[in-house]
Amino acid sequence: MKAGLRARLTWILGILAIWTLGWLALGLRFLLMVGANPHPFLPELSYTGVMLKAVAEWAFHAFLAYAGLGLLGGLILFLWQRVGIQDSLDHHLGWKRGLWVGLGSFLWIHGLLYLDVPAALGMIQGLQHIPMGLTLLLLLAGGLLALARGFQAQWRSAWRLAGGALTLLLLLHLPHDLFRRMVPQADKVAPTERRLLVLGIDGLRQDVAEAAMPDWKAPGGCQPVVAVPATRLTWNILLGADPEAFQYHRVIPFRSELENPPQPGLLDAARAKGQRTIFLIDDSTTLSFVLSRAPFDRVYEPSGGWKHFFTVGAGSCWPVYSWAENYLTYIETTNPWSDDRSFFREVERSLAQHQWVSAHTCQLHAPFFLRRDEIQELRPWSWLLHAPRSYLPYQTLEQAEKDRYRRQGGRANPVNHYRIRVKRILNDLAPMLRRWEADYPGLSGVVTSDHGEEHTPVVTPDDTLVTFLTGIHGFTLVPDSLKVPLHPFGKTVTHLGPRDIYSWLDLRDDLGRWIQGTGPLALTRNGPEGWLLSFPTVQAVHTQPKEVRDQGGVDGAGMKPQDFVRGTYLGFKGYWFMDTPPNLDRHEMELSWALIQPDKTITFNPIGKGRYLKGVYTGYKVETMDEIPTESIQKILDGFSGKRPGPWKAEH
Repeated sequence: MKAGLRARLTWILGILAIWTLGWLALGLRFLLMVGANPHPFLPELSYTGVMLKAVAEWAFHAFLAYAGLGLLGGLILFLWQRVGIQDSLDHHLGWKRGLWVGLGSFLWIHGLLYLDVPAALGMIQGLQHIPMGLTLLLLLAGGLLALARGFQAQWRSAWRLAGGALTLLLLLHLPHDLFRRMVPQADKVAPTERRLLVLGIDGLRQDVAEAAMPDWKAPGGCQPVVAVPATRLTWNILLGADPEAFQYHRVIPFRSELENPPQPGLLDAARAKGQRTIFLIDDSTTLSFVLSRAPFDRVYEPSGGWKHFFTVGAGSCWPVYSWAENYLTYIETTNPWSDDRSFFREVERSLAQHQWVSAHTCQLHAPFFLRRDEIQELRPWSWLLHAPRSYLPYQTLEQAEKDRYRRQGGRANPVNHYRIRVKRILNDLAPMLRRWEADYPGLSGVVTSDHGEEHTPVVTPDDTLVTFLTGIHGFTLVPDSLKVPLHPFGKTVTHLGPRDIYSWLDLRDDLGRWIQGTGPLALTRNGPEGWLLSFPTVQAVHTQPKEVRDQGGVDGAGMKPQDFVRGTYLGFKGYWFMDTPPNLDRHEMELSWALIQPDKTITFNPIGKGRYLKGVYTGYKVETMDEIPTESIQKILDGFSGKRPGPWKAEH
């Protein structure tokens, strides 16, 4: 008995030893990859204080995930070995057998995870230049051979090993929201009641969305635009906060917002009408939404605070943890192994219990890695012969320079990746919208976005365009960021024409009328005049050419990323905020401006030393690009006859 117990314990320790070594090796690989800086776009961000705690918490939770799945996998394989056998299997256990089983399950499970997201192999040193098909074959076949060695499997008992391997395969592909389906739910709202759903897909451009879904053309041929291309600010404005209060605000909130949060008037009006409201987001650090203290009845976002910052940006480091995170958080996350369909099912459950659902998904956040179905669409089956590194886009111009612009063509072009991901998300969403319309006859809503996406061109010294950088947003006002899709569904009615500029400010007013009325959501725009928008510019260091970086950025063109780092406070629960500048309305930061008109868009973005870059666009096409002095802008702004953003006012 003692010998049998010893054999079982040492077998378990053998499994844990392999999974612990694997966890440690993957973590060291991450540290070697990123060095002392955890964020490629914020060069002065370092592992100190809250960030150091977040990394430690992330690593610890990853260890628990690896140890837990290693033991669970060993148990599953052991139970399969007992099928049809009455005698004790103690002689099949022990330290060496545990090492083989641990190695086999580790290789097999990671092979399956990388089979789901092949492009993530490009982040593993030593495997970046090996064809993906060969790497996957080595992982999967090596895993099965190690398992066979661990259990001394014979040909006549191979079916037991196959059963265990298939069980692990099924385990890895359980629906991500499996456990959340079992959580007790609030009382349901009658299906026939009026309902409202505003679904935002972060970074979704109008032109790419409509190319993927031709039936989703903007109603009446109108031009939908955002209130400002920044997620947190745009959602606050949509909920009724005064746009003027955010005139000089940043992506990161100021301390004054923590102390005196903005008043989202639409939510107050909905509460006064007895309407249940909920906000869903799959990326907790995008909005720092808890900071705004918005009076939703419920807010669902991933748990973990700043730990989630790393699981989003470096989720390929520990694949098993990223896989487990999607099951164990309050809502689907945005790591490489996340699934947008699980997020949409969260929206579906929320619709059953609330009159107003606002949802925001970040599945388009860059950088992301192509999943198997996505890479298959880009390169059918031939991707198995390609090295994973050839599918990784450049994130900075410096990367492209050091690499001598080798990654060219369709594989590493993030514009192609972006279009494929857009198509997949919208194709997953379309049938669910039809089901929600059938289940809730009083449902009105829109699918839209808080901003579009801009891809900076990568040009060689001889002026040859070779590719683009991974997508960015919120740095400059350009049509790529301003123009978003607008797809009404359900009972929503539209009164829009081809010369209407329909802003999120218009949507805000229409939502207010829905709250205070009794009918469906109606999208309206009075007159063809355009919109005058402004936004504080932040220079994107990673998109600047070398000669500009050598000069320390663009002098005088607003705040730079390193200024964000120096002046930002990170709270342990995921809060982030900056010190409120003195005399905020006269703070020394230059704004970008956009005049959005029916026939053209004119933008003014600061380039430093009292000069602006004036761009004139027809649709997304650049017509002219000129440098002008700051003094010339005021004359143009004074002559603009369109609307300026104003506060929301309840209609009585």
